[in-house]
Amino acid sequence: TTTSLRTQLQSGGDLGMHTLDQDLARLVNRGDVQLDVAEQRCQDRKEFEKLVQSRVAY
Repeated sequence: TTTSLRTQLQSGGDLGMHTLDQDLARLVNRGDVQLDVAEQRCQDRKEFEKLVQSRVAY
């Protein structure tokens, strides 16, 4: 299912897997993408905002 795939992507960082929101947050934190542009394209806005604030690199 889509939910289980998303969970696998979220937890598979050590294998190089990540979600669109994780990658968008990484690009925003690196300064490559503007926050407002990334917010328009993220899948889960609340999760995306947490990722941007945490500044975790994927």
